[in-house]
Amino acid sequence: MVLSSSSSTNDNNNNNNDKDESSIQTLTNTITSDPQRTIYFSFLMTICGAVLGPFLDSYHSLFGVLTYETPLVFPIIGPSIGNEGGSDLLTCVTTYWVPPLFGLAGFIIGWLYICLDAVLMEKEEEDTSIPQLHPSIPKVLISISYFTFQYWLSGILFAHEIDRTSILVLMSTLASGGFVLLDGTISGFITSVATAIGGPLIEVGLISYLSDSWSYHYNDLGETGSYFPLWIIPVYFLGGVSSLFGDL
Repeated sequence: MVLSSSSSTNDNNNNNNDKDESSIQTLTNTITSDPQRTIYFSFLMTICGAVLGPFLDSYHSLFGVLTYETPLVFPIIGPSIGNEGGSDLLTCVTTYWVPPLFGLAGFIIGWLYICLDAVLMEKEEEDTSIPQLHPSIPKVLISISYFTFQYWLSGILFAHEIDRTSILVLMSTLASGGFVLLDGTISGFITSVATAIGGPLIEVGLISYLSDSWSYHYNDLGETGSYFPLWIIPVYFLGGVSSLFGDL
């Protein structure tokens, strides 16, 4: 019985090692099998993040959620309506480091999806109850639009002085509902949680250490009286779902 138990333990360890090696090999093959595709994907995710980010960020800037010490302001449609000095029909307000930061975020989130899919692929192929990967392009576009709507709505609610607890509840509901309807995968959940944790931590670092000329601050310091309100966390969570390009 001892020998049998020892043999069974060794077999389990060998199987686990084989699975680990298989996952690592799958991940390595995913990255190195087609260098041109890898470069193209990296470039695409970076550009998408760098382009979309400032427009999302502008919702919070325009609606007073946050304020930049050195804002970057440019009209999308305009430059002005009516007489000289009229207001812009659509204006983007952000700052200079936002596009590269969102570009880096798009790159990281996109590759996080790819890496997690590669590691979990074997299990997902065996378990038919797990939602299918590789969403359609319309679904990806709906996910991005849904995230954009959530970002916009959070700014609108803040501008209308809705209390932070109500915004937190609504943003959490939208984030959880969006994940269930538009993603629902293990890879997506891990990515969204990482985004919900990593995004606010990065903001803490930026708010704490950026020089005065490059700094910014939230106009509501939140439940703890420092940094930002907690409703920003579910907004970041849904940012993972909006990066379903990684599964195409």
